[in-house]
Formats: sequence, C-alpha cells, structure tokens
Amino acid sequence: MESWTIRNSPHAATIAAAQRAALAAVEPGAAVRRHVRREGNRLLIGGQTYDPEAADRPWVVGGGRAAAPLAAAPLALAWNRHR
Repeated sequence: MESWTIRNSPHAATIAAAQRAALAAVEPGAAVRRHVRREGNRLLIGGQTYDPEAADRPWVVGGGRAAAPLAAAPLALAWNRHR
C-alpha cells in the first residue's frame, strides 16, 4: 500500500502554494506592515496617528520569538533618522 504524501499527490503544486501563502500571511513583519503606514510626517498604527519626529528616541517593547521582526517593521517606517 502506497502512503500519501504531498510529494506524490496530484495536487502537490496547489498544496505547496497554499502553504507558502499561509506562512507569508503570518510572517510577523508582514503582519505589522499591513496595519502600519506612513502618511507624510505621520505614522498611522491601528487607527491612531503618531508623530515620529516628536520622539527623541523611539521605544518599541515586545517579547517572544517574533519580537524582533514585529519591532523592526514600524521602526523602518517611522524613525529612519535614528538608524
């Protein structure tokens, strides 16, 4: 009896594409970038507007394995002058 795997499935390409799309959708940096944007000198996060120039030193606090990519996304958009 042959075991079924994704590799020998007639739908292997579709399954692989679905897996790639699912992983891309939950990538921490991409998830944040979908909800953070810059409009002129303002940063919009979750419906709130912030002035990144008003912050002398930006602070982003987080924890866990995804903390670094979650923090990098808004910093890249907002505080380029601090790099």
